[in-house]
Amino acid sequence: LTLRDVSITMDTEDARLNGTIAEVVMTGNGDGTVSIAMSPEVPLDMEIEPEEGESADLSMVITQPDVELVASGTPGAISYVYSAPSVTVTMTGSVEGEGPSELDMTAVMTDLAGTYNVTEGTPRQLDSTFAVAAASLDMSGSDPDSEDRFAMTLALTDIASQSSGSFSAIGAMTDLSEMVEAGLSTESMSTFGPSSYQIEAVSEGSTFTMGTEAQSGNFDVSIGPDGLKYGAGNEGVTVTFSSSDMPMPELTFALERSGGRIAMPIAVSEEPQDVALNLSLVGL
Repeated sequence: LTLRDVSITMDTEDARLNGTIAEVVMTGNGDGTVSIAMSPEVPLDMEIEPEEGESADLSMVITQPDVELVASGTPGAISYVYSAPSVTVTMTGSVEGEGPSELDMTAVMTDLAGTYNVTEGTPRQLDSTFAVAAASLDMSGSDPDSEDRFAMTLALTDIASQSSGSFSAIGAMTDLSEMVEAGLSTESMSTFGPSSYQIEAVSEGSTFTMGTEAQSGNFDVSIGPDGLKYGAGNEGVTVTFSSSDMPMPELTFALERSGGRIAMPIAVSEEPQDVALNLSLVGL
């Protein structure tokens, strides 16, 4: 079965997304599984126009050569197994608001592998695993009416994650509390190996640079009737930063480990609800 010019659309109160997959080819393998091949490039256009805050007009291209996707199971319980030597996402666009307005971004992931399982029901159940050997992000922005600009790089290795969740008919809802009331419940956990982060910025004549490195890290998030819970941590952390407004050229410090957790309610309630926050800096 071959599908051509497959449209991707999303339309909410604050955003619109449109894209096209030129070709999708589904081939039966004779053992109950189906191989799915897609065009190596998928263009996407996004417009963001919130009632409050910055609006944006973005163009993206997802490049995924030699991706392998195999589906199996039954209509009520479909499992997908995928792998790809690399996936690249490029983005250009403009943002209306304070700060740099012209944006460019390139994200690259190599040696991807994962699974995605969908079980129909009320609610629908989704379970997934994901592994990436290395990932990088390069982003820059500039303001054509001033000298304000920034450049940011991020690199992660040995990424592994797993997630599970249930979803009801949330449709085009954008309010998180409404989604939870409609049946949204999800949790995920991710780990990664050596990582680095670097940012350089110029604003109103002042310069700022900051870099971090970590030997390993993790983060987890859950959303459901109990609220939003998020945690993150790193080990073997080194931080370096400098600014033209500082009386010293550069400051560097190291931590054995750092982390934090936050828990907060999502559902609207007439009764007071607990909020929790924890931050830890060990071995400074």
